[in-house]
Amino acid sequence: MTMRVLFVTSLTGAITPRHPLRSPEQIQFGISYLSAVLRQHGHETRLVVLSHAWGRRNLHLVNQVARDFLPQLVLLTAVTSEFPFISTMASRLRKRFPGAYLVLGGPHASLRPDEAIQADVDAVCVGEGEEAVVQLATQIETLNGPHAVAGLWMKVSGRIVRYPPGLRVEDLDTLPYPDRDIWTPWIDPTSHGRPAVLLGRGCPFLCTYCCNHALRRTAPGTYVRLRRPDAIVEEIENLVSRSTRVADPPREIALEVESIDLDRRWALELCHRLERFNAGQETPVGFATNFRVRRRIDPEPLFRAMARAGFRGVTIGLEAGSDRIRREVLRRACTTQDVLDGVRCARRHGLRVVLQNMIGVPGETEEDAIETALLNRVLRPDRYYVSIFHPYPGTELHATCLERGLEVRPLRGGRERSVPVIDPPEFPARRIRRTYVWFDRHVQEGVAPWRQIAPRVFKAWVRTHPRLDEAAQRIRAMLSWREVRLGPRRGHVPARAHRPARLSRPGGA
Repeated sequence: MTMRVLFVTSLTGAITPRHPLRSPEQIQFGISYLSAVLRQHGHETRLVVLSHAWGRRNLHLVNQVARDFLPQLVLLTAVTSEFPFISTMASRLRKRFPGAYLVLGGPHASLRPDEAIQADVDAVCVGEGEEAVVQLATQIETLNGPHAVAGLWMKVSGRIVRYPPGLRVEDLDTLPYPDRDIWTPWIDPTSHGRPAVLLGRGCPFLCTYCCNHALRRTAPGTYVRLRRPDAIVEEIENLVSRSTRVADPPREIALEVESIDLDRRWALELCHRLERFNAGQETPVGFATNFRVRRRIDPEPLFRAMARAGFRGVTIGLEAGSDRIRREVLRRACTTQDVLDGVRCARRHGLRVVLQNMIGVPGETEEDAIETALLNRVLRPDRYYVSIFHPYPGTELHATCLERGLEVRPLRGGRERSVPVIDPPEFPARRIRRTYVWFDRHVQEGVAPWRQIAPRVFKAWVRTHPRLDEAAQRIRAMLSWREVRLGPRRGHVPARAHRPARLSRPGGA
């Protein structure tokens, strides 16, 4: 018997209900691997992508799926900021599919299972879910009801049963390739954005703002796992050949990993394999990935190998311009000089540089935040992003906020990392908001003309006002929905078709 499994996720800032993803790089690997494993076991899967901005249209999307696909198992996923919305949608899905078994997974379920289980779901998945969902689907398929699934907290006869955590997948290359087809209907067809390939799972570092060290404790087994270089290249070959049959082959692929330099020997071997792969391509494929600057670790040999392999860019988490904040608050053991040397080294080898920045952490002052912007001006990255600190449950800085009595205010509409949710006395929320809005001016002043700076400042200002931002998104969604219901106007070409593809995007937990 084939089980019908429906995945439900949501996106913050998604504009069009028909194609909310602007690029294939935005697909979620968690859903993609779960769907691939379920399909490998003969089950049928579908996906629905929702958003705060769409209001009642979310139910219309669900009803569209329900016309020819009545799910027996519904798998929802949520990060912390999206949990209230997904929790509400779970209750509505319960009414729409009364006979389906509902499971909530994702980072928030793993970090806060006691809160997640209070949603209108039958179970919560803690940790990685490949083995759990297959076992669950098998039990629903063959037995009267599921029971005793490792890695799940289940509601049984009105009580919550906490089963022991499941084992992590030790060898990631035993998993099938992620199911990218499930995302295809939701990706803007005019996009020429790059796809992504996962290189590994887990992170060995202990940054105080990141939830990795909390996720490490959710299950036994090795947490940091890297795929074999030859298996990675095989997947890239498969991705390129599939793209050639369907459309133009990708010009660039994002290689997703916490840092390409987690294991220097592994990274150099991967570069060697990618160099050999590109040598056989009529048009070489470019790559981009994340890189972490560390003290007393010379990036020169790796950047040299990456340039030969076809890498075109690296994303570096600067986070803070102040050595004090970086060292004492964020626990990132690198100095400003280390960052300067790393960026210069990347540039010497022709790699473009994307910088990630964060402001508003406990202990930071407004002067520290402006120092971050000014360091970006000195570094002159090809692209940079700034976000407002969000205290994720399970992180050390979340505990710090609680210890200091800093109330974590709820977000409206999942406006994660663009609205301050704490109000530290040394850097009040209103000043955090102001610094976020004017960040681009501090970076670009004297470098770019004001006509280029002003639109970025205005967009940042809109993002910091949730009601205004939500209203703007609803208007765009309504206009898009008209096109979904009535079809495009005769002779009309969507404006986005003429826009250049974005080459990188912000990361985050």
